[in-house]
Amino acid sequence: MTVMAGCTAETTPWTVWIADLEGRVVALDGRTGAPMPDPVEAEGIRAAAVVPVGDDVVVADFETGELHRLGTGESLIWQNPPSGLRLEEPCDLAVTPDGTLWALGNDTENILGLTAARLARSTGAARELGGHDAPIPRAHGLTATPDGELWVALSRTWVGQPILERWNPLSGERVATLDVPELDAATDVTLSGGVLWVADWSSGQLMRLDPLTGRQLPAATTTLDRPLSLAPVPGGGVVVLTEEEGLFVVSASGVVDRLAPAPEGSTPRGVTVVALGG
Repeated sequence: MTVMAGCTAETTPWTVWIADLEGRVVALDGRTGAPMPDPVEAEGIRAAAVVPVGDDVVVADFETGELHRLGTGESLIWQNPPSGLRLEEPCDLAVTPDGTLWALGNDTENILGLTAARLARSTGAARELGGHDAPIPRAHGLTATPDGELWVALSRTWVGQPILERWNPLSGERVATLDVPELDAATDVTLSGGVLWVADWSSGQLMRLDPLTGRQLPAATTTLDRPLSLAPVPGGGVVVLTEEEGLFVVSASGVVDRLAPAPEGSTPRGVTVVALGG
């Protein structure tokens, strides 16, 4: 998900992108919640995650593991081979400052990286981060940091025991692990205003953590109903996509505003934000 800093939600235009399993990719004005013109078509794609790349967006198909670049013309940029490196049940996407697209998958608990060259020309190499001493049954969320590292939200069991991991893509090493026993299920993680925000689908809680120490910071908000996905917004807050109630903006000071209701007939899964001119 896109990381932004040094701007405010009140003065900087920003766009919210939402992906759903019905094959819709919707863009909304971040300040009004109004739909943006020229919607992106993702027909036939069970879009579990979306991220802007240049003038286009990349979406991940939850069923096939395919990654599609949409906008100026659809382009299949990743398709699972019969054997070898595979992306299973992708649930989140992020782009690091060097232009590499990262996709978080389940089953094999892998983090797949596609180089900028592959994104541009559908050529080049893919590589994988990951590996654990014990199986991690479920991966949930992924976000990039300004210095090019990745935070990942995982669960040790199917029903909980969430952990956060920080990975260095250059070295391929996991450089930090944070246990968050206060949460039941960490459904997503993002970095905004230098703070890690974590969403708990079960309790609806949003937790704020110091990314260096793991120390829990004062709570930002009351609970929201079944938060699925987070993205940073200008000013240090987050936009929260919930399962049934739609989109909410939570400021760094804890003020909650409803941005837009859930689209009718939608099964939303992924959200990301891009600041325009910020």
